[in-house]
Amino acid sequence: MKKLFKGIAIFLLLLLLVSWFVGAAWWAGDPPVNEPVATARPVLETTSRNQKQILYGDLHTHTSYSMDAAIFGTPLVKNTGYVTPADACDFARFCSALDFWSINDHAEGLAPWQWRATKTAIRQCNAGSPADNPDMVAFLGWEWSQGSKIPATHYGHKNVILRDTEEGAVPLRPIASAGGPWRGLGQIPSPLRGLGLLAASKVVGLGDYDTLAGHMQAMGQTPDCADGDVRDLPEDCFEVAAEPRQLFDKLDQWGFPALVIPHGLSWGTTNPVGADFASQMDQHDPRYQRLLEVYSGHGNSEVYRPLPVTLPGADVCGEPVDGYTPCCWQAGEIIRQRCEKQESGDCDTRAEQAREYYLAANAGGVLSNARNVVADTSPNDWGQCDQL
Repeated sequence: MKKLFKGIAIFLLLLLLVSWFVGAAWWAGDPPVNEPVATARPVLETTSRNQKQILYGDLHTHTSYSMDAAIFGTPLVKNTGYVTPADACDFARFCSALDFWSINDHAEGLAPWQWRATKTAIRQCNAGSPADNPDMVAFLGWEWSQGSKIPATHYGHKNVILRDTEEGAVPLRPIASAGGPWRGLGQIPSPLRGLGLLAASKVVGLGDYDTLAGHMQAMGQTPDCADGDVRDLPEDCFEVAAEPRQLFDKLDQWGFPALVIPHGLSWGTTNPVGADFASQMDQHDPRYQRLLEVYSGHGNSEVYRPLPVTLPGADVCGEPVDGYTPCCWQAGEIIRQRCEKQESGDCDTRAEQAREYYLAANAGGVLSNARNVVADTSPNDWGQCDQL
């Protein structure tokens, strides 16, 4: 029995050491910092500098420097690999044939070395074409991503886009909304991170996770910035603006021309039910917020409809109206369909009970998952409920 306990103790010790080694990214090499292709795309010569043109661009671009994208690119999820801002430049230039684009990786998971590499990549991207008639213009920026379960304090996601790119004319650091889950991954103790990486990679595929491991380690080693003027803070610290007005104040301190573009206004997975852009107009600054992103893969916010939204904590589930179906109502419809298929009892009563159960679960706090009241469902069963 003593030998068994001794063997278990040795195994656990070895597992701890290996997990710490992996989580601290000691095994990982230098992160990839590639350069864009140094060749311009052929462009049409304009006959006049004042000639009007229609230009096509993308002011919302992410790479694996966004922690969520880095995780999605692993073999565990999409297996697309690690993509850098230099890759984004090449894609914008040669695949999308854009006239302009901006880099907007999430500041909440952007390590200091990645911000420096991003600035370099954007400068190299612009250097690839003649300044007097560029084939494409790349803008430097980041995404400020805030979220709250309380509609009145939910300010959403905003892309910060800078006019200039040269050193001394751009902030030393991106400004995040808060630590969030991506910074939190870097603050998890190294052995626990290592265990997660070992499990995700099944050990044999650990090499596919080396850059992600280094990314998380770098975030964990970045200290929080102190209070004070942004120009007095060290370069390698994690800077936070919890609300839009604080973000605008910090941009004022830098004094560099910038745009701040809100987006994801219709995205139900990040906006709490009942969120309204009007509720943050007391923190609107027209000097920065001059554009809105109204359409993307997140959804379409081109049309405003005053809908009777069923909020968390409601006692009565609202009926579908004008293309909008509350999820509490959809819970009842799923049960009704199952009931009618099985010809079992009063289907109307069972549907009403399902709606009541959903409402009760939806009032249970941040960690509640009301959809669990209906067992064995898929995303397709719920359709576009709680969204247009």
